[in-house]
Amino acid sequence: MTGRRSSPTALGGAVTALAALGLTACGAPTHQIIQPEPATFTYELPIEFVELGEPDAAGTSYGLPGAAADTLAGEPVVLTATSPDGGSQSYRSLRELATGGQFDPLNPDPALVDTAASQTTLINYAEISEPDVWGLRMQLTIGDLVIDYQALVDRRTDNVVLTEVYCTLACFTDQVDLIDDIQTSWQLES
Repeated sequence: MTGRRSSPTALGGAVTALAALGLTACGAPTHQIIQPEPATFTYELPIEFVELGEPDAAGTSYGLPGAAADTLAGEPVVLTATSPDGGSQSYRSLRELATGGQFDPLNPDPALVDTAASQTTLINYAEISEPDVWGLRMQLTIGDLVIDYQALVDRRTDNVVLTEVYCTLACFTDQVDLIDDIQTSWQLES
């Protein structure tokens, strides 16, 4: 300690600033935490998002109340799914999961000209490699649909968590920051 004393005015200003910060921080929650089971990853979604129907083989969908998980949406819809087979995955196989195993969006087979591959455009692609996590994130367009797809593998458990945030091109352009916030909000629980 330096032995300096704060004047009552300086201390009062600091308390006022901290109180204002506390009031802002203690407001109504803006996000909720979800954890796709049995994965060890968590994600932040807007507080307004709800589960859209019952979870099924494709995973669990979240969006604004009244949104449909199975139609082209004007608002972002989030789909989460898990798989225990991360040890058998590669970057290529994770990319192929985004297309239901039909093709690799990064390196589509030229023979697939008459299929969904010809209607799909890869907008952005990044590989993720961290000490406890590896995977990828990519953005695709298929007609008027934009999909922000992410596949993360927990190196400790080999669990794979897939997240897709999808909506129309107009929605994606308008909500790009929200979509990025969702996809980058992941945390690996210990």
